[in-house]
Amino acid sequence: RGFSFPALFTPVYGLLKLTGLDGVRAIFMHLPIVTVCALTAAGGDFATYCLAKHSCDRMTASYALLLSVCSWFNFYCTVRPLSNQIESTLCVAALCFWPIWGAVREGDVVEVDRARAAGAGGRGVVVACEDGGMFAVKYAAGGPREKSLNADALKLVDPSKVVLGLTARQLALLLAAVAVIMRPTCLTMWLCLGLHQLCALPLKEKPRLVLESVVIGLSVLGLSAVIDCWWYGHWVLPQVNFMGFNMLSQGAQRYGKHPVNTKTSISPSAVLALDRLLQLLLELQVVCAPTHPPLGSECPSCVCCTSPEALVCNSRNAVHPGELRSAVRRS
Repeated sequence: RGFSFPALFTPVYGLLKLTGLDGVRAIFMHLPIVTVCALTAAGGDFATYCLAKHSCDRMTASYALLLSVCSWFNFYCTVRPLSNQIESTLCVAALCFWPIWGAVREGDVVEVDRARAAGAGGRGVVVACEDGGMFAVKYAAGGPREKSLNADALKLVDPSKVVLGLTARQLALLLAAVAVIMRPTCLTMWLCLGLHQLCALPLKEKPRLVLESVVIGLSVLGLSAVIDCWWYGHWVLPQVNFMGFNMLSQGAQRYGKHPVNTKTSISPSAVLALDRLLQLLLELQVVCAPTHPPLGSECPSCVCCTSPEALVCNSRNAVHPGELRSAVRRS
């Protein structure tokens, strides 16, 4: 096994040593594990919310967060000091930045399709991601000041830099590479996503994706090799040993063997049994939710539906985001 995952606990143990609390057995035995696992689990829930918000809308993201927090399986697994835990959190965080379905993000420079944007074509910058899969685009000089457009009308020209000069895709590749180092089994998922993205990109963009993947992957692998060499005392690649132990020598079978149909029959019912009940209740709430009067008329919950408090109510009725934002300006 590699030392990259245990290294996450090292700063907490170092802090206990500096403060002199490492002599207290209860604190020394439990605080580092609880701290790291709790932060990782919370990060996974937050990443789940961000992924649902970026892919759908805020209401869907709220429901996704509720299902994640109330999941007994997450409650049982995500707070354990296992590499599966950090792998799951890193994969969800990477998906938040991965260009799923060719989605654009805030700060991206886009080219607006004139035919799909009612004649308002040109180049602009995405300034906000709105509900319903709409994006607020601020045009360059000569175009409209700002317009809400569907993702189909936008073509990515220059992605924005998310952190440390990395684009969203580069950050996703970095998080994915770290997840593979922590637990190499997730490599299969990222190979599928990478091949899908490679096939969807234009021909001139394909070499850039391959180059980014190779550079980031080798950099993370090299850093992991240095950490393992430091602790083992010689050069070793635990990821290769991990794959050989689990796939070639079938060494994992000594811990038990499941039927072939486990992932399709037993696991979903065990993991999603209680979540499915909560999901049905949430769906029933959405279906049975009372409708509200049109924008600008009075309703029992608020004096005027053009007020900011009422915009939350009207957003549930799929009011066009441009109309909502205009109402905010008027109010």
